Amino acid sequence: MRVLIENYRGWEIYFDTENETFYTVSNRYDNQQTKKSYASTKKFIDDYIKENQSFKPIKVQKMKTMYNDAKFVTLIGLRKDGAFMYEDEKGEKAQLSKYDEKEFFVVNPENDVHFVELERLYAEQRKISKLIEEEQLKVVKVDVKQIRKNLLGE
Repeated sequence: MRVLIENYRGWEIYFDTENETFYTVSNRYDNQQTKKSYASTKKFIDDYIKENQSFKPIKVQKMKTMYNDAKFVTLIGLRKDGAFMYEDEKGEKAQLSKYDEKEFFVVNPENDVHFVELERLYAEQRKISKLIEEEQLKVVKVDVKQIRKNLLGE
């Protein structure tokens, strides 16, 4: 009788009570294997995925904002834990955080026209922000702290 132990990286690992072996099967890879130990079963799965997974580098970018420049990186691999590895423009390699996954998107030349328009709008936004700051400086203010000093004679 086979008892399901866990689902590891898309593979089901069973313990075969009759033969006292570990049996693993994957519908995704259409493969199965029997091993004597749990550790060797997991190692087989890791090695199999590493050998049969073809990861082609993907160029991605992070959107430029008014405060930050755009960031371009190349996804170069996928770790066992599901985290992406990337290489930046300087050639440095690092892990892409789960938080940043939603910030990066595939580079698409069709977006260039939108980035030009965004750059124009950011410039306009900076001008308007400067005008707002200048106008705020012209406002005559008597703050509550000054009122307290006047009333209490502090």
